[in-house]
Amino acid sequence: MEFRYKAIYKNRLVEGIIECEDEQECLAKLRKQGLKVILIQNIQKKTENVSDEFLEFFVKQLQLLLEAGVNLDKAVLFIAESSRNKYKTSLEKAYKLLREGRTLYSALKEVGIIPEVYLELIRAGEESGNLEEVLEHLLLFIQEKNRFVKNLISSLIYPMIIFFTFFLALSIVSIYVIPKFKILFLSSDMELPLITKLVFYFSDMFTYIVIAIISFLSFMLVLFNISRKNNKLKIKLEKVILHIPVLNKIVIYIELIKFSQVMYTLLKGGIKLDKALILSEKIFSLELFKNNMKNIRYFVLKGESLSSAIKKNLPFPQLAIEILISGEEAGELTGAFYQIYNTYKDYVKDSIDKILTVFEPLLILFVSLLVGFIVTGIMIAVFSISGSL
Repeated sequence: MEFRYKAIYKNRLVEGIIECEDEQECLAKLRKQGLKVILIQNIQKKTENVSDEFLEFFVKQLQLLLEAGVNLDKAVLFIAESSRNKYKTSLEKAYKLLREGRTLYSALKEVGIIPEVYLELIRAGEESGNLEEVLEHLLLFIQEKNRFVKNLISSLIYPMIIFFTFFLALSIVSIYVIPKFKILFLSSDMELPLITKLVFYFSDMFTYIVIAIISFLSFMLVLFNISRKNNKLKIKLEKVILHIPVLNKIVIYIELIKFSQVMYTLLKGGIKLDKALILSEKIFSLELFKNNMKNIRYFVLKGESLSSAIKKNLPFPQLAIEILISGEEAGELTGAFYQIYNTYKDYVKDSIDKILTVFEPLLILFVSLLVGFIVTGIMIAVFSISGSL
């Protein structure tokens, strides 16, 4: 990471930019140089919100071109000319920077279209002379990540279609169809059956139910947007989520999957453990976990084992901790993270499939009962009117 600093040196104000792992390391370096630091600030270079599809395309094309013997700068130019999207200009700028003698890491960091985790892998590949091999690991990482997300989304599509179709049909029946029958039946001046009265009551209340649902969802959306800018509120909401049965396990396991996958990729790509822990902090969705990662790194730097530090600070399952312990004892920490990723990736998919397997028939049963309730209420009233004529 890069930090901007201001300091006093021989009674003069000096300022500049220094690269180091964190603020404490920067302070130590500057003090060794005889500087009295008065300000140090992390330079957060803004990265575009790049799609996973583009990242997969870019890394795949770059790897194939380098394997084919194409020069690095020409490979980036070729990808830029092949990209008919908003990233074309950024890639063309990266090409110009490469022609000026910049490294791929430096050029891509300057244009800001690649996440920091990926950039660090690229830098490690360049420094070790194994860029093609690192790109291959990075491509597998991105493809696995994209495949996992797509599988989760595809699992949720069908039940969501059923739910919204049912909700739309129920809205039409409750707002337009039932009120017309209500006017007809009430004009007959006859005593309506109880089930028919309940159907009419449900129709009257349906509008209020819809308003309540929309209000609740709007409130949650506003709360979510506020929490994105307020870490304390976000952490409180996360603690609530982590106390909801079933949901909490799925959330924790998804975070574990992301963490173990990125740690495996970083360590496999030649990134040191300390640096890997700093980078992996960014992949967590939960702010609570991001904060705890700082504690984990602190304990590891003090000489504690990674498995012990994680056990103290993150609510990961005991099986994952045991796998890490075994990996540390055998000197195969990279392989341990890969095993954790594979184990819990399948577990989360199976868990969601089981929930949906139960949810889908229950939803269909509920829809059938509600439709039967409405139809029965209307038909009994129709027969009652017909019998009185």
